[in-house]
Amino acid sequence: MQINHFIFICSRFLLLFSLLITSGCDSSLHQQKITIAGSTTILPISEDWANLFHRETGIIVNVQGGGSTNGINLIKANKIDIGASSRNLSEEEEEGLRKIEIGKDALAIVVHTDNAIAEISTEQLRKIFSGKIKNWKELGGANRPIQVLNRESGSGTRSTFEELIMCFPKDQNTSTKCERMELSSIVLNSNAEVKRSVMAIPDSIGYISFGFLDNNVKALVLNGISPIEDEVRAGNYPISRGLYYLIPSQKQSPEIVHKFLAFIKTPEALQVLSNEGFLAINRN
Repeated sequence: MQINHFIFICSRFLLLFSLLITSGCDSSLHQQKITIAGSTTILPISEDWANLFHRETGIIVNVQGGGSTNGINLIKANKIDIGASSRNLSEEEEEGLRKIEIGKDALAIVVHTDNAIAEISTEQLRKIFSGKIKNWKELGGANRPIQVLNRESGSGTRSTFEELIMCFPKDQNTSTKCERMELSSIVLNSNAEVKRSVMAIPDSIGYISFGFLDNNVKALVLNGISPIEDEVRAGNYPISRGLYYLIPSQKQSPEIVHKFLAFIKTPEALQVLSNEGFLAINRN
């Protein structure tokens, strides 16, 4: 009986020890995880980087969307490790954060491939998206109503469009004037949804990141400037922007976060930007 009792005690001890070891391993694995959330424009870049980084290091990078504003709010609330924003931050938003430019993007104005219109101006765009121009014939196109496609409130893509197209200097001596968006526009939640809708609605017009451009939609020449990479790099194209990762500036981020931020500067990671249609910034 004493032997059986001894064996029972030993087995219970071994079980408890194995549970402690497993618990310790789980805790360690849990710590080896990074969460990124925010801009849907940056989402495909982050996903590709996450896969490459995990393959190289074994560290899991959990990538979520939700829009730039969501990413800003979550990182400020310390609920994620890295926020992603495809728009500039206000002074209030940027307080307490370190902004890291990871690449550049530009917005293309897109219409259906059957649309006869090939060029447009920022003034015409402003009038279309404010509801002052409602028919393609006013732009030299077919006598058909224009269907405006818009992004959701909080989208970095929409914020960039509003800032660079819907707002303009009234004159040199007065403050900036902004036009309000057309209330009857169709509001969509991602670049991919806008592109699919343009493909499906012949009389539509929308705006998407360069990273989502392909031959399924027509990108319009804007103010006489073609929507191509060289014009964006030269600073000529009217609707371009930086892409940013955000981390807290007032506390030390985990070592694995800095390891990930170092990884995205490698040639392999920079190639991801090019593959997704974005522009790598000059890191010299």
